[in-house]
Order: sequence, then C-alpha cells, then structure tokens
Amino acid sequence: MLYTEKTYIKLSERFNRQSFMGKIITIKNNPTLFKIETDGTNLRLRLLDNEAMELGLDLKFDFPEFVEFEQIRDILSLIDVKIDKLK
Repeated sequence: MLYTEKTYIKLSERFNRQSFMGKIITIKNNPTLFKIETDGTNLRLRLLDNEAMELGLDLKFDFPEFVEFEQIRDILSLIDVKIDKLK
C-alpha cells in the first residue's frame, strides 16, 4: 500500500474540506494517487492503490458521484484532467 490506512483517512479529511474545484485540482496534481472514471453519465473518484481500494478507503473521499459528466466535461478538459471511460 502506498500510504497507511491512517494516512489515507487524514488525506480524505483534508480532501473533503475542499471545494469541488479544489478537489479537481488536487486530483490533477496527484495523478499517481487518484483517477476519475465515468460511465458516460456519472463520475467516480478512484484511488490508484489497489490495496486501499480493496479496503474501501476510496469511499472516505467525498466526491459528487452523480454529477452529470456532460455538464463538467468541458471544465475537466480545459484543466487537462484525465478521465477513464468505463466500457
């Protein structure tokens, strides 16, 4: 695991206090920690650390899951945030 469980919890607390745009910038600035996935409609925040994902630590990070992807696609592309499309 990249960080300890305690560290992921502390990171999530800091992440959760940020505005939506602050969260997007944090995701952009940490490409080895986070990724955003979409099914074409909704967005999902995922951790790149598989062990942390298995422990459900990604659920500690509040990210608006049911934001319409179409509504913010242009914003994400303007600030060059990579989005993984689910198949």
